[in-house]
Amino acid sequence: MARNRYDIDEVMEDHFDLGQLKRLGHYVLPFKKDMALAAFLMLSASALTMLIPRFFMTVMNDIIPQGDVKGLLRISFYTLLIILYSVFSLKAKIKITNRVGQSVIHQLRTDIFCHLQELPFSYYDDRPHGKIQVRVVNYVNNLSDLLSNGLLNTITDLCSLIFIIFFMLSINVKLTLMCMCGLPVLALFASLIKKKQHRAWQIQSNKQSNLNAYARHEVA
Repeated sequence: MARNRYDIDEVMEDHFDLGQLKRLGHYVLPFKKDMALAAFLMLSASALTMLIPRFFMTVMNDIIPQGDVKGLLRISFYTLLIILYSVFSLKAKIKITNRVGQSVIHQLRTDIFCHLQELPFSYYDDRPHGKIQVRVVNYVNNLSDLLSNGLLNTITDLCSLIFIIFFMLSINVKLTLMCMCGLPVLALFASLIKKKQHRAWQIQSNKQSNLNAYARHEVA
């Protein structure tokens, strides 16, 4: 009898290993310049976007009461430049991450395919071919998205959060601290649902694997 049939959920035998994540990071190293460029574009766009609320504050407090039309046009021009730069940065970031992601997928699938050729026949006897296909396609897609897009988004989001806190503190320290009172509650809530979210993802992945294996088993 097959060790993993198409109607039986697989068991996650290994836990998260940081060493394995570092090994996967080697697939991104050849594109470190592209990733650095994408990170710079997003961080610079995020930092410049923080100036727009300051512009609005200046317009409301100083320019409009003084009737400074030239100042209003100047602020509007600066705001337009920032928006255009943000659009350009986002477009470039999407192109870069898509190119890196597809390259990572290609290399990962090539290595996995070569590894599958070296496995004994007992490996294929014990597993439905649909589940093997899921590992090569779906899991590789998730890993590629994590390595190329997920890490970059995490870094840029964290830096954007730092920029936001810095600009808020520069405007009003007391009001900023009041706004940050909810962060501990948010962090506690995120930690509580983290394990449940991970478990739900495992169940969804197992069912998708079973569905794929079942469909291919019936077709075969």
